Amino acid sequence: MTGTAAGEALAAMRALVEQAKGVPMTSNVMVSRAELLALLDRVDAAASTPDVVTAPPSEGEAVLEEARAEAERIVAEARARADELVAESEVVQVAETEANAFKREADTWVDGRLSELETALQRTLEQIETMRERLHQRSRIDDEE
Repeated sequence: MTGTAAGEALAAMRALVEQAKGVPMTSNVMVSRAELLALLDRVDAAASTPDVVTAPPSEGEAVLEEARAEAERIVAEARARADELVAESEVVQVAETEANAFKREADTWVDGRLSELETALQRTLEQIETMRERLHQRSRIDDEE
């Protein structure tokens, strides 16, 4: 593989990240671990395959060594960033699961309180009806009409 192959792999990585699905309410994206690792392997292979050097041997070796060091640095950064993205997507998934559990718990609690309120209101209405009946019987309000 040549330096252009490494450049193509890096361009493919950039495209993968740019086209990745966004994580709601963050600037993070979800990328395919397999695709990104495959692209990183291509870059790694390109970095370890020497290009044809037309410079004198001593200069060529220095340039090649510098290029390898730069490629290794880029690969290490890309792998670290890939690990971060994977970890962030896992954190988001865990957070969403916990948020859904909290929402269900809150909904259950609210439903219980509403049920208690409904029962209390029904008892209150029954008491009001009973008091009105007693008032009507005692005062004979219905007879006056």
